[in-house]
Amino acid sequence: MATLTARRTEGGQFTPDDTIEVTLDSDSSLRYCVHYLEIVSGGEVTHGGGAPSSESLHYKATERDADGDGIIDYSSVTMPLVQTEKGTTVLKVCARFVTMADWQTYDTNLTNWLTANCTVKAADPNEAGFVHSDGKTYVANEGVSMDDMPTEPSPTILKTGEITLVWQDDNPV
Repeated sequence: MATLTARRTEGGQFTPDDTIEVTLDSDSSLRYCVHYLEIVSGGEVTHGGGAPSSESLHYKATERDADGDGIIDYSSVTMPLVQTEKGTTVLKVCARFVTMADWQTYDTNLTNWLTANCTVKAADPNEAGFVHSDGKTYVANEGVSMDDMPTEPSPTILKTGEITLVWQDDNPV
């Protein structure tokens, strides 16, 4: 079970710039996690330095955020947001992720399927095949279709509640 929450940590009503802290509470390690925005109403909001709201971005870097086993802690990310027009925008922060357990099950099933149904070939750019994470290129045996190999796990998508951003003029007094 996982939950996703967000809160604005920086910004105000007289600037287009805001910062959102996103917290993902999960009882599983994640293979990957990307974030994007869902605009409920109002104008477009970019994130991560200018990406459109609907573009998924990976806010963590392996070299900076991974532990010794290569596992990244996705429990908290900071998203810079910029409203593209004045007014009120209501949005939700969305996270799309796959758990390590789901990925390991898929990878085991894939490896078993490749071993049973394919032949390892030397890498040849002119020959169709599947390049596995083990670096080997697999080609389906006669009578076998690569379309039958296991598919990657479907990601889980979580959304926060609604966040309201306001950008308006400050009237001189």
